[in-house]
Amino acid sequence: MKKIKLIFGTTNSQPVGATDEEIEAVYQKSYKPFIRALYNAPHVRATLHYSGRLLQWLERHHSEFIDVLSELVGRKQVELLGGGFYEPIFPLIPRADRLGQIERLTTYLRKLFGKRPRGLWVTRQVWDPMLPSLLKTSGMEYTFLSDYQFIAGGIPADPVHNPCITEDEGKMIIVFPIASELRTACNEGRVDGIRGYLSDVATEDEDRVVSLLCPGELLQPGTDEEHGFDETLIRGLFALLEDESSWAMTVTPTRYLKKASPRVRGYFPQAAFDPDSLGRSRAAAHDASVEARADGYLPGTSFRTLLTRHAESNLMYAKMHYIHILVNQIRGDKYRKQLAREELWRGQCSSAYWAGGIGGGLYSNRLRKNVYSSLIEAEKVTREKGIFSPSIITVDFDMDGLSEFLYQGQELNAYVHKQGGVVFELDYLPSPWNYGDSLSADIGTSPPSGRNRLPYTRNLFVDHFFEPDRAVPLGSGDAGSDENEASDRELGDFVTRLYAVRQLSKDGHRIHFAALGRVRTGEADVPVEVYKEYAFEGATLHVTYHVRNRGEEHLRTGFGSEINLSLGANDGEAAHILAGGGSGATISAETADSIDGVDRVRVYDLARDVTLQLRYGDPAFLSVAPVCVGSDDRPASYQSSCLFPQWQLDLAAGGEWTQKLSLSLVAE
Repeated sequence: MKKIKLIFGTTNSQPVGATDEEIEAVYQKSYKPFIRALYNAPHVRATLHYSGRLLQWLERHHSEFIDVLSELVGRKQVELLGGGFYEPIFPLIPRADRLGQIERLTTYLRKLFGKRPRGLWVTRQVWDPMLPSLLKTSGMEYTFLSDYQFIAGGIPADPVHNPCITEDEGKMIIVFPIASELRTACNEGRVDGIRGYLSDVATEDEDRVVSLLCPGELLQPGTDEEHGFDETLIRGLFALLEDESSWAMTVTPTRYLKKASPRVRGYFPQAAFDPDSLGRSRAAAHDASVEARADGYLPGTSFRTLLTRHAESNLMYAKMHYIHILVNQIRGDKYRKQLAREELWRGQCSSAYWAGGIGGGLYSNRLRKNVYSSLIEAEKVTREKGIFSPSIITVDFDMDGLSEFLYQGQELNAYVHKQGGVVFELDYLPSPWNYGDSLSADIGTSPPSGRNRLPYTRNLFVDHFFEPDRAVPLGSGDAGSDENEASDRELGDFVTRLYAVRQLSKDGHRIHFAALGRVRTGEADVPVEVYKEYAFEGATLHVTYHVRNRGEEHLRTGFGSEINLSLGANDGEAAHILAGGGSGATISAETADSIDGVDRVRVYDLARDVTLQLRYGDPAFLSVAPVCVGSDDRPASYQSSCLFPQWQLDLAAGGEWTQKLSLSLVAE
């Protein structure tokens, strides 16, 4: 009689930044019904993975769930998988943090359920050929990968089902292939499709096994008229496994490996895709030329490719590695180091680092802010009281071959880049919050209105030149798609120009930049030199501009400094109001508007009780608009508020214009 063994289970996680209400909704729709159905189906053995962050939430809010899960583990109906505590992408984080996060979850599971996991779930199945030695060092014996990766690794079996051995540095682990066709049938709620697949792959070989691990969040009650079942997917599946138990039986990986010993060895290439978002057929896995997309990445490429595609991802990645260095410099205080390391690990949660992440991924302002908040908290812990002193550090922070300048103060961090001479990170430590974190328009697969991605990231103090006597009102909120966008009318070449450092005072907290470029006029390009000085004082950032006409012709032009401030983590979180001081007008940060004659602006961040005050000497035409970014499959969501003060310059040959601005942050 033909038989088949099935390793069945779910992977369950929630990103750092998900609210209690959001997790509770998933709990009621998915986690609770599943564990209840599993408890009432003792004939079904399951292999389950829960992230450490999710287990902590369940322990606080639904201890009864932990009790039931513990009973299932005790009666050997459930085998739990380990992994990274905060669901990091392993190839993105330092090796020491990989080991630490795995051991953190392993210890937590052992204390909570009395059993140490023997297998591990690789977050989003992002593989690296060096992982086997890491997993073995962590005490793991097996893991799971998609059968796409088996095919890409040249495993000579089709269909791919049986596990194989892989190794690194002579340290071996076993890898089970997850059947993609079976997973698709499960995700689509097709119990008959699952039955048909198991029947097709059943053989006389008693060691034949097929694996099905799917996201637990997708297993929600529902009906499917097309396939004719009206029970929930899980109840239908469990009924199937009971009815067909004579030939289709569930087994846990550990029990399977006690009777079967894989002999085939294979090696898997780097993988930068998520099978759930892979829009192609199984057969296409054999053809590397197929333009299969998973957030724009092909199988066999490094997941780190996303760092070259999304500057915002790279900045979080750079911040995380920088904080890792600071944390590991703590000496003689184990408690402080442990506290800092825990915040660092929270900041390594994978979801915010890429556009395909759960909960909105990179598009989610809230998820990115939670990454930054954790990393800022870790940085604060590393600063020893009585010893830390504000200063400017010179380092290639974002790994682009250029030195950046990191001002680190008691209340404020301000990171300055030579390209554009801009501030690309602005941390207010008491909150903690990165007001400089935004998202540039059009990061999706096809930009709205056929436009290209902005040629620069949305930072603070981006220098624009435009036509004289024509103020630039910003768009209606869909940043990057409005015809009035400042970048559409750009007449200068300073936005992405490299600024030279003329003077740096690390202890005096000053940086003096200069750049020589050109501004287009009706008849010719005029050479213009921009001097830009940053001075840091407490929670205030001072910026002084000197614009000089280096040409022989008279220059009339408009000039504006684009300032992007990322406020609420999502639309409607709190009212963010902009008050134009000179005009006495008040406008909302959630709508586009313009005011003339403004010499100061107050930004009230009500969610954090922080007031940001922007002042400048000469009254300006102020344009304000929200930056909202979406993609083909995601609605546009709030990322930041763009403040764009503008002045008209009338400079004779050799003439100079000066303007001083200050941005202060105050906790109310």
